[in-house]
Amino acid sequence: MKYSPAVIMSSALLSVVLSGCTMGRVYEIGPETQFIYPNSNVKALGPVSVKRTGNFSFLQPSLRTGKEDLKLYNMAVSTVADANVVIDYYLVTDLKYLYPIPFFWTESRIEGTAAKATVGQQELR
Repeated sequence: MKYSPAVIMSSALLSVVLSGCTMGRVYEIGPETQFIYPNSNVKALGPVSVKRTGNFSFLQPSLRTGKEDLKLYNMAVSTVADANVVIDYYLVTDLKYLYPIPFFWTESRIEGTAAKATVGQQELR
């Protein structure tokens, strides 16, 4: 059975497009920390890392918003028992896209140290 050159070329192009390569850019902010009152007692509970995939789009999405950062932060706090803050953390956003198709998505993650902070009872001088 003989295939026409158009069928062969379209099959080759389709296989390249579907296998495509994933490319990306990384945007990092850190190290950051949570405001803690001066007379607080802070006990580190261990490392925490949370990852979240954003929406898929044919247009480049916004990289980050304050609401998304807050959701990610709250997810990180909720993963460790007794934690109420995350200290010394990095917020990282990866903008990924499938080449050659303009298909974008974001992956955001937070990495830091979960901690428990309690406000001290002594008076400050």
